[in-house]
Amino acid sequence: MIAPKRKKLYFKYTGRLIFDSSSYNVIGTDVSARYRIVPDVLKEIMAWSSKSASVDYGYVRDEETGLYLKNLDISDEEAIVEFITMKLKAPFGYHSTKTYSEYSYRTFNEDYQGVLKRYFDSSLLEKISNGTETHIEDTFCYYYTLLVKKSVRENEKPLVRVSYN
Repeated sequence: MIAPKRKKLYFKYTGRLIFDSSSYNVIGTDVSARYRIVPDVLKEIMAWSSKSASVDYGYVRDEETGLYLKNLDISDEEAIVEFITMKLKAPFGYHSTKTYSEYSYRTFNEDYQGVLKRYFDSSLLEKISNGTETHIEDTFCYYYTLLVKKSVRENEKPLVRVSYN
């Protein structure tokens, strides 16, 4: 049996926090949420852990987030693919009717909207307007855990047993 494994990705990117004054934040009525983040440019992608023991495996504690971060051994092309994949997941986007359900549930959520509203209202950055939408450009962080299948080869690794006398 090929069991799933966890892929924990941390993204730092520049993006736009958009305030749409024409949206009333009603699922099924509004096309987009009143506040939403649109990722634009990937700055860095790393592996993350919340456990302090991760330091033994090359992770370094990030003072800003409190997470333990480590560089990924991937190419620039793979990093871009991961970033595009992130942009198609809630709360940033969707790619099918099934994922739209999760997107609308997470993005139109009152708590999430409250966090974005407080961030937008308290920001000292320039607010750029183009009619009904106003946005600020800033650097954001996002991290998530993705369950992926192990390759067949990964399950062929020899088992190492340690015994104590």
